[in-house]
Amino acid sequence: MFAFILRRLLQAVVVMVTVALVSFLLFQYVGDPVVFLLGQDATPDQVAELRAALGLDQPFFVQFGHFLANAVQGEFGLSLRQGTKVSQLIAERFPATLELALVAAAKSHTSVAGPRGCSRSKGGTTSLCPPSRWPFFSSR
Repeated sequence: MFAFILRRLLQAVVVMVTVALVSFLLFQYVGDPVVFLLGQDATPDQVAELRAALGLDQPFFVQFGHFLANAVQGEFGLSLRQGTKVSQLIAERFPATLELALVAAAKSHTSVAGPRGCSRSKGGTTSLCPPSRWPFFSSR
């Protein structure tokens, strides 16, 4: 059992690192954040200074290492659009997200239809599911 749990944890780590790599690659090649922050009228000195401050002048794997280390600590950097910390934005929106998830889960558990669209007709027979499916096998 311990080996199974350990194997699953290692698989989860591999999946999370792969997702992080893909997302990092996507945002790496979407556009230049320095031009977005400074505008197109910025001087080359200003661009170089901001690149150095943001760590964008470092090699790809060094940048990815910093990205992973910060993500593990819950630090996702600054939002380019709103200029605030991403972790702060997540914290602000978490209560509404949690409420939405809980209401959706509660609604799905109280739904009239059974699993995979199975439903009972008024006479108690099923029209879409064989009798061995979940809400019906317990009534035998």
